Amino acid sequence: MGPDHAVQPLRERLNSKLGEWDAQASIVENLEQLLGCTLPSPSSSCREEFSVECGICYAHRLEGVAPEVVCDNAHCSQPFHHCCLLEWLKALPDSRQSFSTVFGECPYCNHAISLKVN
Repeated sequence: MGPDHAVQPLRERLNSKLGEWDAQASIVENLEQLLGCTLPSPSSSCREEFSVECGICYAHRLEGVAPEVVCDNAHCSQPFHHCCLLEWLKALPDSRQSFSTVFGECPYCNHAISLKVN
């Protein structure tokens, strides 16, 4: 989970090197090798680093769900719960809906943001 500008390079790197997966190595070792990075571990990271709050309701979990939508602006990357962002966008006078997608602006940076309606 994350903004496309951060996730897409990792996704591409993983897909291009998937043939190098070592069945004898652990999942973590394989991912670190294929992605070319060190993954955080409980011994090297504190829990607060992974606590993500919704930019609208400021809750980590809403009805058991963590924020799952992230602003694509590289300077913002603010996470939101789907339901919070949907209500926000529907309340904006300049947002619009086309079929099953609502279009509007990020509450933090005013960057264009869209959201599929379930």
